[in-house]
Amino acid sequence: MRYFYALLFACLFLHLHAKTMSIDSNFERKIYTDVDTVIVNCDIEEFKHHIIECFPNVRFYGCGGNAPYISDNGILMNKSRTCIYLSPSNYPYKNGKYKCNRGIKNISKFAFQQSETLCRIDLNNVNIIDDGAFAICKKLNEVRFRKSLNKIGRSAFAKCSGLKSVYITNVDSLMCAAFVDCVELEELFIPSSHFVDTFCFLRCTGITKAVLPCCQYDAMTFGFSSPKLQHLFFEGIPSYKNRTYFIVDSIPSNAVLYVKKGTIEKFRKMTYFSQFSEIREYESISKSAFRRIKAGKPAELVAFEED
Repeated sequence: MRYFYALLFACLFLHLHAKTMSIDSNFERKIYTDVDTVIVNCDIEEFKHHIIECFPNVRFYGCGGNAPYISDNGILMNKSRTCIYLSPSNYPYKNGKYKCNRGIKNISKFAFQQSETLCRIDLNNVNIIDDGAFAICKKLNEVRFRKSLNKIGRSAFAKCSGLKSVYITNVDSLMCAAFVDCVELEELFIPSSHFVDTFCFLRCTGITKAVLPCCQYDAMTFGFSSPKLQHLFFEGIPSYKNRTYFIVDSIPSNAVLYVKKGTIEKFRKMTYFSQFSEIREYESISKSAFRRIKAGKPAELVAFEED
């Protein structure tokens, strides 16, 4: 009972002491832990980092009358509602889930960065995820991507330590360190892309299986160590912008490389894949078949199954 009253008192104390603060370009740069609503009267893109750092407990954003954006229930967007600029770090998502409106096409730089409450997001029709958009969202464990994306920006999902799987049907470009330090990431399904930039999955040491596109790669895709990798599929023969790097280094002795039928001899001649003791051919791999592949088991039967 004492604990209940103490908790109730603490909640009432925080509620009574939480406040709304209006800021412009001259606001004092310090930590405001007692502010839960911020009225933004300055350029979001210019002061976004300062706002994120100075208001760690903010739950809602509002905007001044002359602002070129709107507040959609506390989330800042452009007036045409096609781009999300900034979401509060402690926004009260229902069950930790947020679904983008169908009109949203762009998630701006650092829009959800360091969210403490976002667990699941449905990106609906979003086709551009800009730099750092979901960086350090430690509770984020599910992302639903649209069928085709134009770009996933630099460090867009960096340090999303709760993210376990990524399924993207098609993306034009995966930029530098897009998923760096997603240490719990296990499943990676990206069968189609034009370019995979430097260190996209650096230090994603939990990956057990992956489907990667036939495209141009720059430097190490996985980084220096992939200790749990068991199954790696390639949807064609990759090319390299920087030929001094390996796509993967230090993998388990039982890891298997799966290549499209008719390409196995070309892969055997590529030093990038010399660490794979076994290379097998396959014809096609669907998302549902890929999901059924289990660690430590051969994938040939699943890879040829019809859905």
